[in-house]
Amino acid sequence: MIKKIVIFLLLSTSLIACSCANIKLEDRIKSTSDIYIGKLLSFNQAINKEHGYPFIQSKFELVKVLKGKELPLLNLVTGLGGGDCGISMNLNKNYLIFQNENDNRISICDGSTMLNYQNSYIVNKVIKYLED
Repeated sequence: MIKKIVIFLLLSTSLIACSCANIKLEDRIKSTSDIYIGKLLSFNQAINKEHGYPFIQSKFELVKVLKGKELPLLNLVTGLGGGDCGISMNLNKNYLIFQNENDNRISICDGSTMLNYQNSYIVNKVIKYLED
């Protein structure tokens, strides 16, 4: 019985986990039109009226353009995290944002992430790749 429970738990967690996180940085850079560093000004949770699922609406101030066109503010949406691959939101923190033109969705699948001392090296990798 215990074996069945352990197997069930292992299968359950893998089904709800986001499965796109192993995409190479170079592939993410190539496949997106705009890459920014943005500071999170505000966010709120909303419900998609058509499908009924929750998501987060966010507003970012543009700090730096790494690729693409300059915009004064970025109004973006993401999931709540976990199985929907959304990004956790923390006010006044800087984010690396991979965004495609005419698409206001961001997720860990496209490479978007909150920047901190552990992953700030990614910005340098993006800049170096774009300069080459």
